[in-house]
Amino acid sequence: MAQYDRDNDGLLSKDELENCPAILHRIERYDFDQDGQVSAAEIAKRVGELQKSKVALMPLGVKVTFNGRPLAGAEVRLIPETFLGEAVQSASGTTDKYGMTTPAIAADKLPADLADIRGVHLGLYQVEISHPKKKLGVQRLGTEIDHTDQWNGLRFDLKKGK
Repeated sequence: MAQYDRDNDGLLSKDELENCPAILHRIERYDFDQDGQVSAAEIAKRVGELQKSKVALMPLGVKVTFNGRPLAGAEVRLIPETFLGEAVQSASGTTDKYGMTTPAIAADKLPADLADIRGVHLGLYQVEISHPKKKLGVQRLGTEIDHTDQWNGLRFDLKKGK
């Protein structure tokens, strides 16, 4: 909370959540009392729900488009929010000609028996998307990944000039 609660009222408003786009992106999963703000207890409750799923590593399809068209060669990095600690690891991947990637955690960050599996941990992530040739800069977004995303995947449509 200290990282995001600028007015020190113990709640995160939508304005304050601009600095935590992962929660803002899926605020309906965190704002249990539907008051338009998120408390530490609400965040803890939702993170607890993610932990209860007992999903350790999950394949995840990510599609990146640029102005509605598949973006090949984009580097996608999923960076866990720092408050999740060491248990949730970063994952990355490069999109193919269809704009698709299956991000993976570095093999040295996984137990030996899982090192060959492409997958991600459940959790809250900052998403960084860049491209070596397109002048996108680094697009910084956010998302929560839960077990339902295994079937739906994630989609990011980047717009020119944003």
